[in-house]
Amino acid sequence: MKPTCIISTKERHNGDSYFHPSDCDHTEAGDQLPLMLDPLPTSCRTSDVTVDSLAPELLKLIFEMSCADNATEAPPMSKSALGTANKLSHVCRFWRDIALDTPSLWATIDRFHDKIENFVSRSKSLPIYLNLEAEGENALAEINFPVWLQRYSGRLHGIFAEGSSETIQNLLQSVGMLLPKLVSLDLRVLSEEFVVLPISTPNLRRLFLYHVSVNLDAYTDLTHLTLDGLYSSTPKAADVVHLLRKCPRLSVLCLYGLELEVVDSGVGERDDVVELAQLQTLEFQQLAMDTTAYLLSRIQVPLCAPLVRNCHNYPSSDQELWLEIVADRYIVLGASTQSPNGICTFRVDLPYNSRRAFSDIKTVMSAVDTSTVVSLLFVAPSELYAPPSVNAWLAILSRLPSLIVITLSMPRQWTETFIEALCSHEPEVLCPSLEILTIMDIDAYDFVACADLGEIIWDYLHARVQSGVGLLELLRLHCGHGDCLNWERVTKTFESCALEVVPSTPSTAPAIIT
Repeated sequence: MKPTCIISTKERHNGDSYFHPSDCDHTEAGDQLPLMLDPLPTSCRTSDVTVDSLAPELLKLIFEMSCADNATEAPPMSKSALGTANKLSHVCRFWRDIALDTPSLWATIDRFHDKIENFVSRSKSLPIYLNLEAEGENALAEINFPVWLQRYSGRLHGIFAEGSSETIQNLLQSVGMLLPKLVSLDLRVLSEEFVVLPISTPNLRRLFLYHVSVNLDAYTDLTHLTLDGLYSSTPKAADVVHLLRKCPRLSVLCLYGLELEVVDSGVGERDDVVELAQLQTLEFQQLAMDTTAYLLSRIQVPLCAPLVRNCHNYPSSDQELWLEIVADRYIVLGASTQSPNGICTFRVDLPYNSRRAFSDIKTVMSAVDTSTVVSLLFVAPSELYAPPSVNAWLAILSRLPSLIVITLSMPRQWTETFIEALCSHEPEVLCPSLEILTIMDIDAYDFVACADLGEIIWDYLHARVQSGVGLLELLRLHCGHGDCLNWERVTKTFESCALEVVPSTPSTAPAIIT
């Protein structure tokens, strides 16, 4: 018999905020049903799909897929899985019966839902995920938790919570001291006070802490580590390195705004270096350069790591690694893929207007294998100090043997030493696969100097060709940089035009405006 009655509001919760469900019309497909069917194989679809033509087992699978897609979103969006489950259960009694009989739909628990214990019960014995996203007036208010929560602490697999220090402290007291099955912990304290993390989590794999005091010795075998504003009684960079040594499967490492004590600023010995062969993402932002140098001198990302080999599981043939260096801002490594946007896998901030800018760059690059990078954008503002030596450029270029495209935006003196290093063929030719070279001289207002720089570039590139390297496919220079020279002897195509090099944001590939 087809159900036609309307659901009562007996088990409806104030936090649901949905209209009263209507009678289920089995002659028409639900508005969202086609979207839920899209991921299914073609063989599982029919030309005119209606609600009553789908077996309960198939609807259950569709429900699970629709909630699973939402559940994989990054916090704080994970609670959308519960929102989807609520919507599915408020369509008609037929859908509601199936939804209530699907425990996985109720595994994510939102603190701000009334009678949230009902949702825990619906999840049966499955792992549960607790979500607390304080908004508006609740952001800094003290929020309490039900006393029964500790009874389910053994089933907690994930916690995402942000709010005042009192709220986070109440949460930690409510769940108990031991969370044996917790896999993911994301705590964000929005007030100025720090919260001490006293709980034991022997199976934790994903750790995100903002404004939380923690003993790093308590963790091991993490796959994701994000520390923002870390505080402890004696925060030391060596403690972070010690933790990394215990996490060989680490895939995400993000450190923001940490004030760590560096006891020994020397370069790490070979035995001290931690190889992170599974690393996929690395970000260091707002760290003192001494801290960055200490950590990166003790970290090695090999060529086999996903960070440089296979970003986000894209096939190697579908990606091209690019490196972007803005000498007084950051170093970014990423991949241009078939996806709409490039993927940034590596970002390290550089100090502004540093007297040791090039030394800082070499320190950062020493931590990652860049031998497969095919595109380089290098930007050096005029405010920087003396240009790097030819030997310094040689050290950088020798780490980039696969370069095909080079784009420069630098002062004249920086460009001179770079082109001399690029065209040096001893002990070996650098960047033998180079095809496209773009040079923007930020001192281009000096027309006499422009013409002279054009001659210098021609001389070095001509010497490079004579050493046995093929012609460039394309050379682009500013207007006035030796327009009358015979560029056909060094490049197949020469363009003289006004160029503006635009550094990318950290999540996209470099751009050039002509």
